Amino acid sequence: MSISKNQNIKPTPLIIITGGSGYIGIHLTYILFKLKNYKILILDKKPHNFFIKKKIAFLKVDLSNKKRVEKIIKKFKPFLIIHLSGMAHITESFKKEKIYKKNNEAVSFNLLNAMKNNGCKNIIFSSSCLVYGNKTNQKENIKNVNGLSPYAKNKIYVEKKIISFSKKYNFNYCIIRFFNAAGVLGGSDRIGYTKKSGLRIIPLILRAIYRNRILYLNGNDHNTYDGTCIRDFIHPLDIAIFIKKIIKNFEKRIFKEIINLGSGNGYSINHLINLCLKKLNKKKIKVNIKKRRKGDSPILIANISKANNKFNLKLRNSNINKIILSTYEWIKKN
Repeated sequence: MSISKNQNIKPTPLIIITGGSGYIGIHLTYILFKLKNYKILILDKKPHNFFIKKKIAFLKVDLSNKKRVEKIIKKFKPFLIIHLSGMAHITESFKKEKIYKKNNEAVSFNLLNAMKNNGCKNIIFSSSCLVYGNKTNQKENIKNVNGLSPYAKNKIYVEKKIISFSKKYNFNYCIIRFFNAAGVLGGSDRIGYTKKSGLRIIPLILRAIYRNRILYLNGNDHNTYDGTCIRDFIHPLDIAIFIKKIIKNFEKRIFKEIINLGSGNGYSINHLINLCLKKLNKKKIKVNIKKRRKGDSPILIANISKANNKFNLKLRNSNINKIILSTYEWIKKN
């Protein structure tokens, strides 16, 4: 039997992105779908119009369906899974603790088992700065975690499971502890905030100013210089570009990393309000102070020394003024 030349061509490796229709997921897909050396497959409950427009492979999947996930991993045998899927709201996680445990912990555990059973051993996991609890400016260490909410504890659980699978089954991993993502690409493809991600503090402030609404703040008596929480903000495009850079590390060698990903700069909520007022050329905003939100940390600022020194982090979009302006443009059109 003669052998066709095409039989010697290796298939293009596949990257699966879970939660690809979400806020970070859609920005990541925008960056990754142009890759020539990988194929992309999105797993989520509903597609983004961008996937249809660009003919990006999509499967409608409820990741809590263990058998369905197992079949998908068995069929496609991905080179890498980027696991972004999950529920992500501090207050809601207290009210729906069992649901959060199922959708964040059980789903991730089932995914890891499906990977193990089908020879997929590379994973990037979207963790959170909330694993640090009340600690700030911390370096990456699995022992240096303390979740103050069920959601934060979900993230810690998954981190530890990934490390356990790495030790038992030789998984490669990159656990990325995202700090507050903010800002949008926008444009004609409508890549921006989702319904839930639009409830983040910067779009909430801008929407209140632009539409003359009340801004509800969760406490002004935190242990910070002005009583409001201090947060570190990073643009999702910079997150996506960093992940693109990280992918090549899975190709030729053992790769086991935990990485903080933020800007390394902190802004209090009051400071953000003043910046937003200035950008919109407004003088005041209606503010209603509520009680502190349970599970909130006063200060969360990323220690990005590893991302800078080891992975040459570039933050082209995370200037706070760029984040505010891109968010404002999104709000005006949506």
